[in-house]
Amino acid sequence: MTISRSDSISTVLHFLFIAVIALGFAAVPAFAEDPPAATNPTWTVPADWTKQAGERAMRIATFTAGADATAMEVALSSFPGDAGGLFANVNRWRGQVGLPAVTKDNLMEGIATFENPGMKVFTMRLQGAANQMLGGIVYDEANDRTWFIKATASAAAVEQHEKSFVAFAQSFKAPKK
Repeated sequence: MTISRSDSISTVLHFLFIAVIALGFAAVPAFAEDPPAATNPTWTVPADWTKQAGERAMRIATFTAGADATAMEVALSSFPGDAGGLFANVNRWRGQVGLPAVTKDNLMEGIATFENPGMKVFTMRLQGAANQMLGGIVYDEANDRTWFIKATASAAAVEQHEKSFVAFAQSFKAPKK
């Protein structure tokens, strides 16, 4: 069997490509640019929620809301800046539950807003054919950071936990200085 020079180069490039990919994934943090603890907002976790053990990619924390047949998973993540903005994130989430995109003119239909000092909070319930989603976007003005709260579940689970989900989103407060 003869190995040509082009076969050798191809093999070397293949191994280099795999090494670069492997090293790139090894260097990815659990979530985007972990904020310093001193600058994190505080929040109140609802009494019937439990924090799941272990880390999950791209998440600050994962909670289980409730404990019965309508329990649902709630993900909390954070990214620097506006993370694409409200319009892009709402349309991304709408697509995840099979809803059409909204225009900028009707973006705020179905979105509740709330403010705590230094925090702008947006919550929504997106009702797709198979699943529903509760979404919360909290913009931390002082730290130019966005916090995302998201749960996708059955209509029954969303109905049962919507009030506690909204209360959780509204509980975000700027850190005390």
